[in-house]
Amino acid sequence: DALLREKQSLVLVRQLVIHTLQVLGLWMVVVDHQVDQVLSSLTNDNKNLLRQLVLRDIVVTSAGRDICVSLVQGLIQRYLGDSANTDAISNKLREVCPGLYRVEDAASSKA
Repeated sequence: DALLREKQSLVLVRQLVIHTLQVLGLWMVVVDHQVDQVLSSLTNDNKNLLRQLVLRDIVVTSAGRDICVSLVQGLIQRYLGDSANTDAISNKLREVCPGLYRVEDAASSKA
């Protein structure tokens, strides 16, 4: 019983580490693609929320998840008119943060 709980605990820690690395990877991509322009795509509410969140909140709360989704969408929107760059950013997001880059995001990048 204790061994099973320990194993479950380690699985959860592993998931947390993987998700944290994906969030950090997303931030690296945002920084690489002119953070001010990507952030300008956020709603005022999301900008204000982002100012208040710490990394822990971005990683473990639904508000943080929503911010990450908005950042992914902002990155895609920034390059939507240029299919070569849209494909490149989509591939990068799929590589560094597959858990944050949703099927809907991939579909909208092909629109």
